[in-house]
Amino acid sequence: MLFKKTSSDNKPHLIVIPPQPVVVNKDDDTYYTTEKFLVGMQEYASLWPGKVTVLMYPAHVHSSNLDETEINPEKLGFNLQVIDFDTDSLTEEIKKASIVLATIDYRIHSISRICRELDKNIVLISENSLRTRLQIIDSSIGKPVMRVKVSIWEFFEELRNKATVKKASGVQCNGLPTYESYKKLNSNSLLFFDSRVRENMQTGVAQILNKKRSGKLKLVFSGRLTAIKGVIDLLEVAEILNRRGVDFSLKICGDGDLTSSMRQIIEDKNLKDKVEMEGNLDFTTELIPLVSNDCDAFVCCHPQGDPSCTYLETMSCGVPIVGYDNEAFKGVVDLSGAGWYSPIHNPVKLAGVIERLANNREEIIEHSIRSIEFASQHSFEKTFLKRNEHIFSILNN
Repeated sequence: MLFKKTSSDNKPHLIVIPPQPVVVNKDDDTYYTTEKFLVGMQEYASLWPGKVTVLMYPAHVHSSNLDETEINPEKLGFNLQVIDFDTDSLTEEIKKASIVLATIDYRIHSISRICRELDKNIVLISENSLRTRLQIIDSSIGKPVMRVKVSIWEFFEELRNKATVKKASGVQCNGLPTYESYKKLNSNSLLFFDSRVRENMQTGVAQILNKKRSGKLKLVFSGRLTAIKGVIDLLEVAEILNRRGVDFSLKICGDGDLTSSMRQIIEDKNLKDKVEMEGNLDFTTELIPLVSNDCDAFVCCHPQGDPSCTYLETMSCGVPIVGYDNEAFKGVVDLSGAGWYSPIHNPVKLAGVIERLANNREEIIEHSIRSIEFASQHSFEKTFLKRNEHIFSILNN
């Protein structure tokens, strides 16, 4: 480890500024954030050799995230400060930092300016490339005029992002798309793959080899049931497989605004014997065991390349993914040699890949082993240790 022991009076203070708010319920003064964010921050706090403070702005409407959970700000393992980013409070808090870690979004430019004015190192976290942000706009905004306006804004925002990346002390890139773009702009760029699967939760090779592979092909999907996750295409894939006589089952885990519509499609297309809606499952006690023990392949119709935790978390279960060739998933497949991709918005071709795999179980086993080998290199513990060491090395330069 690069961490050095420091005196009690000289411990480094890491300030983290995420893009999401903390939900504050005014009625009973309760606080909410996502389990994913909470677990990640607690890992930072356990590894960092000094104080960790998270600055979040308040919101009063719950998010659509499936893992939103109530928190006790006094029992988090790190210091949480809820502040208005549009006031001098942000500057006053950043003054206390040894180094700042902040995610790129529209606020990052003012945060970066404050850090420069105060002579503070800032490390950026990048998530979505311009291409992915435009794909998300196409998937989520119905009115053409509004889509064009927001897309134009994103083009100019990317120019500002690149200027900010150039001036930063370092950048941590979640997935290959922004890493390939930003590593040319900042020599202190780090590639990582986000996941919340710990090493003791990962499937072993022996478990993969012992899994029963005969009979129906067991498919799974998990995530938010929304348009940007391509879940309607998922049902089209199922309908095509059913029509072609493929012996399969598909478990769909999650919830969202399209849940009712999907249930109706399953009814209308006579897919009830093939497709099961499992609802929102607990990640550790329900979802991971289900995927690890009772699935052959994960079907992923994401039409956009956000660096979803789904990729590494599924691969950690020893389950390969067949999906659309968005830039994030394509990058994972090309790097790991595990999984299969086909063109975006083409459920016919995706179904064709799955139909071929149904008759080639040895190929699935081979990709299962590659999946776990790649995921083991990017476990939750290893990833957060690497990211902490990256920040600490910048602080000590």
